Order: sequence, then C-alpha cells, then structure tokens
Amino acid sequence: MGRSRFTFGQTFLMGGINMIPAVIGLFSISQVLNNLMNPIQVADKSSIAQFKSAKVHIRDMVRYPITYVRSAILGVVIGIIPGTGGDVASYVAHNIGKMFSKEDNFGTGAREGVACCESANNAVTGGTLIPTLTLGVPGNATTAILMGALTIHGLIPGYGLFTTQKSITYPFIAALFIANVIMLLIGLFGAKHFALVTLTPKNILSACVLMLSIMGSYAIRGNMKDVVVMLVFGIIGFFMKTYGYNVVPIVLGLILGPIAEEGLSQALTLNQNSLSQVLGSMLTRPICVVLMIFMVISVGYPIISERKSKSS
Repeated sequence: MGRSRFTFGQTFLMGGINMIPAVIGLFSISQVLNNLMNPIQVADKSSIAQFKSAKVHIRDMVRYPITYVRSAILGVVIGIIPGTGGDVASYVAHNIGKMFSKEDNFGTGAREGVACCESANNAVTGGTLIPTLTLGVPGNATTAILMGALTIHGLIPGYGLFTTQKSITYPFIAALFIANVIMLLIGLFGAKHFALVTLTPKNILSACVLMLSIMGSYAIRGNMKDVVVMLVFGIIGFFMKTYGYNVVPIVLGLILGPIAEEGLSQALTLNQNSLSQVLGSMLTRPICVVLMIFMVISVGYPIISERKSKSS
C-alpha cells in the first residue's frame, strides 16, 4: 500500500538499510570488538617467514577440479540474474562447497573454501555480461555503467553487437581472460608482501580498521546516520559471533530481500493480487519447480547429513 515499515520513526530508514554500512559493521566492526575483548598477542614472524618461503606448484592449481567447475557454474548462473553479484555467488558457493567438503577446517581459511568463493566470484564477471550485452539488462552497477558507455557511442546491446559490432564485443571477452591472468600474477608475487599486515599489533590494526570503516560508511552518502547503522550492525555481529551464529544470512537477506519483495509485488500485480494464484503459478511453471527442488535439496541435505553423522 506504499506505507512505511520498520522505520522506527527515522526518515532516513524509509529507503531501507544501506547494505554497505551494514556489511562493514557485521564484518569489520564486529571483528574489531572481538579483538578488543581478547588479549593483545605478539605477532608471529615465523609464520610470515614460512609463508615467504612457500612456493606455488602446478598441482595447487588443479587440486580441486570439481570445486572449481561447480563454483564457476554457480557464479555464471548467479551473475546472469540481475541484481545479484560476487557477494551472493561467493556465499552460495561457499555454503554448497561446505556441504560436499570432507575437510574438517572448512570455513577457517582452508584452501577448498577459498577456492569455492574465488571461483564463483570470478565467474560472476562473465555471467553479468551475458544479459548486459544480449538483452540490455545490466546485472550490477558496473555493467550498468558499461552499458551506458556503449549506448553513448551508439552501440545497442543485442544481436547486432555480436555481428556488425563484433570488433567491440569480443575484446570484452578477451579482457576477462587477461584480467584473470593479471590477478593471478599479482596474487603470486604480491601475497607475501600483503601478508605483512598481519604483523601489525592488534590495537593499532583495530584502530586503523575502525577509522577506515567510519570514513567509508560516511563517504557513501555523506550521512552520519550511516555510521550509526554501521555501529549498530557491528554490535549485532559481535554478539552473533560470540554466541556462535553466522552473520552471512543477514547479508544475504539485505541483498536478496529487496529483490524477492520486488518479484513478489510484480507477481501479485500480474495475478490480480491473489496469493493463491501466485503460488499456483509457481507450482505449475517448470523453471519455478526446478528452482524450488534445488532449494529443498540445499536446505535438506545438511540437515540429513548432520543427523546421520550424529546417529553414527
């Protein structure tokens, strides 16, 4: 009905909660608070020295082929869906990877967990270009800017972009391969230098993270209320981590919630505001049925596997 909800009397919440301050609070501020609660530890230089001496072998790049392929497919599919992005793909790929992983330390920096997230995150880039270049529907803000630049130069997304204007389109595709190679080289030669940040004492590192978080949250819209939102979500994230809850579902809710609500509004409009007709159409359309089956499997599989492990 166009009425305001969950604003708590604050006008700046009428447009919803800005995702970026919320994410900064959930991850950065909660970690800062957690560091302040724990005793300051002396940095371990031996681990950095060991890391510098480590070398990347060819077998490391093909250690988890099934994980790479599965996460890449997920990333492409999620990238095709407008409004999603690398964050959603990384979280979904990580969750599915954890379901199939046999590693006990999955989620604590294990190689396979990183492979899940990064494979999906990299694959999203190619997926977002599919609807952008073929249908003119940008998958995220970056591709929206790209499509605007193409339109300014008279390049209209669609069939002609891959035929008469192929000299412009295919360099985009080639650039994806080049960008991944460059990122690989930066990672290989720069990781040992990036790791030096872990030698910074916790109190100094926490102060720097807090300062950058406040500056980043304020710079988004120039509004101090975004900083308040960040601090509130930081406290929420701190207590969730303290009591063993995962903060990722909140991020997924912030990202996918508006998309799901917009889709529900459109479905109700097309079905004369009848919820029964909406549910009926969802149960009769093949694509909806397949997606619902995947949702049931993704939710039910970890529950069943956990019960089996407890019974055994």
